[in-house]
Amino acid sequence: PRNPANTRDLIIVAPSTGYEKLVVSFAVMRSSSGAAQEEFSYSIDGGTTWVVVDAGYNIELDYTLKTIDLSAITAVNNNPNLKFRILFIGDLAAGASGNNRFDNILVEGVKQ
Repeated sequence: PRNPANTRDLIIVAPSTGYEKLVVSFAVMRSSSGAAQEEFSYSIDGGTTWVVVDAGYNIELDYTLKTIDLSAITAVNNNPNLKFRILFIGDLAAGASGNNRFDNILVEGVKQ
């Protein structure tokens, strides 16, 4: 996502039908003028409402692995309407240039 990223969000549609104990992970980095923080949320109702899991985590200039452990949140288990959202926040997210980069987005779970 390119700046100005504070006007956008990244939505990941990830039905968890038949799975539980979810863990989401991805590699993330930013350019020198990309958004320096992100916020991770989930929705169990297809995106009508969102629950923030990790607010304001920092994004580095080199790829770093981010892991979001949702295994204790039973509402995300076996959910055909599950979505994840990443918001781009902080001062740099409103810039005229720069971007954030993602690689190897993985949603893991245990088959029920």
